[in-house]
Amino acid sequence: MDGYETSQFIYNDAARTISIPVKNEGSNLSIKGLDWAEASINDETINIKLSENKTGHIRSGIIKYTTGPYTDSIYVCQGEKKDIVNKTYYLGGYDLSQITKNTKNLDEIFAVMKVMVAEVKGQLLIYFPDNNWTLPMTLDEGSLGFDINAGEHMGMYANYYHIVSGIVDYGYLSAFSKNDLNFIFASPKAELSISGYFDYSDKENATIAFMGDNKFNDALIKELTEDPSAEYDANTLGFFVFNSDQVTKNSYQGVVALFYKPFMLEITPKSAKGTVLEFGKSANQDEVSKQAVLEKVKKQLRKHPLSGKLPSEIGKILR
Repeated sequence: MDGYETSQFIYNDAARTISIPVKNEGSNLSIKGLDWAEASINDETINIKLSENKTGHIRSGIIKYTTGPYTDSIYVCQGEKKDIVNKTYYLGGYDLSQITKNTKNLDEIFAVMKVMVAEVKGQLLIYFPDNNWTLPMTLDEGSLGFDINAGEHMGMYANYYHIVSGIVDYGYLSAFSKNDLNFIFASPKAELSISGYFDYSDKENATIAFMGDNKFNDALIKELTEDPSAEYDANTLGFFVFNSDQVTKNSYQGVVALFYKPFMLEITPKSAKGTVLEFGKSANQDEVSKQAVLEKVKKQLRKHPLSGKLPSEIGKILR
């Protein structure tokens, strides 16, 4: 048990008991953890009783137990959709669109936008009140995980330009730009997506969300590079600008924002804007990965430069 990956249990807000098989070393049992979880051992099973979550937000924590020579950790989370929606957040990250020749470090381009998570006719949306944009998201209440797709038409800019969501691998950004292929990041036919999970930060007293790759994006880059071993790490959420409702090379105009290492942080008195940079810098350094599909976000530069021409099959689809 010692050294194994932390077990993860994510539930809704109802009270329940978790049963975990364990080697019983009798009186040597020691459990340290949460004040809303009671633990006991029976035969070779640890029973963890969770009280009903009445906090109005997600709650989570680590339970560590030792029995004889064995030590292990359990990540426990209680939360559901009502703990997430109708709250205002900062959505942000390191905005790569702001990089200039004078940029010395990433902190200089850290930026956020004010958003709200809302539900409209059963569809969960990220709403941008300052721009009147909406970005659909798919929530799995069983894991508190969510997905955001590229190619979502979010709204208009200056009453003329169309804003479309894009999912970017920072390691490929330069190569795509040099080859005038940035429009592909926002193409719905590229089937790119980014995943994340909601949690709660006791330090910030706020609901939080981290985003990163979900391992479903490699097909596009394998086609573009003609390299079966190529990988695409979705680590950047972007808002792309087009002069028509068609996502094409000719209609592409640029980007409004490119958030590398994107996150959301609920706006509360304690999470005032001045403290958001400190939070964002550590947003992807959590020691516990709370969702199996989401690994720690890592910057992985690629070694597959594009030739400037797309393979004919993918070219017919995207151009």
